[in-house]
Formats: sequence, structure tokens, C-alpha cells
Amino acid sequence: MIKDKKFEMQKKLKNFTAKPDPSKGIIKPFRNDDPNTYLVNQKETLLAWDVVLKSAHNDIKKGDYSGISKVKKILNDDYKKSGGEWMNDEEKKLIKKDKPKKVFGPVKIDINLDITKSRLNLEKIRAELDFLKKF
Repeated sequence: MIKDKKFEMQKKLKNFTAKPDPSKGIIKPFRNDDPNTYLVNQKETLLAWDVVLKSAHNDIKKGDYSGISKVKKILNDDYKKSGGEWMNDEEKKLIKKDKPKKVFGPVKIDINLDITKSRLNLEKIRAELDFLKKF
């Protein structure tokens, strides 16, 4: 009797749980009976390369540049072999092989160079201010 109820509950849970959205990454839909779906237990798994990059960046903050120089050497060797086909933008920036962003040309600003009107307006404003200061 108890087994039948458990079986029915599991069947209902399977029917009503939504499939995980791949755009959200590692987040699985929450189910109370499964500890793997708790948000606390869902942690990002890091690749070894990500750990090496993070430790190299942390070493830079401490003043040790040997780790980042090794990473740059590895990236340069890989860039020579594959042409940076599999590198992301951050890795290409490290070895200064990233493509420069589009440079915008000079922007033309249409300036009204009617100096006489500007000077007359400025003189009027100064005259009004002087007049108001007298009082």
C-alpha cells in the first residue's frame, strides 16, 4: 500500500516537473525530494584551464607575474599552432592578438560661427548682470 502511494507520487512528480532551461545553465528545477536540485548544491564546475587562469590573475594582485607569463607562453604556442581558432576574446587580449574594435571616423559638428551675434548676446547678458548688481 505504501509502495503504491510512493510510486504514484513519483509518477505525478515526473509529469509535473518542467525540463531544465538550457539558457539558464546549471540550474535544475527545484524538487523537494531531490537534494541535487537544491540551489546550494548546484555549483559551477570549473575546468583545469579556468583554475589556472584564475590563480594567475590572483597572483598578479599579489605581485607575482610568473604565473601569467607561463599562461601567455602557452597561449602564444597555441595561437601559433591553431591561429587562435578556439580562444575566447579574453585569452586573445592576454597575448595581444585580439582584433581591434571598429574605429569611428571624426564626427562633423556644424557650428554656427556667427561671432558678431554671439558677442552681442554676451555683451547684453553682461550689461544686464552689471545693472542687477547695482541694486
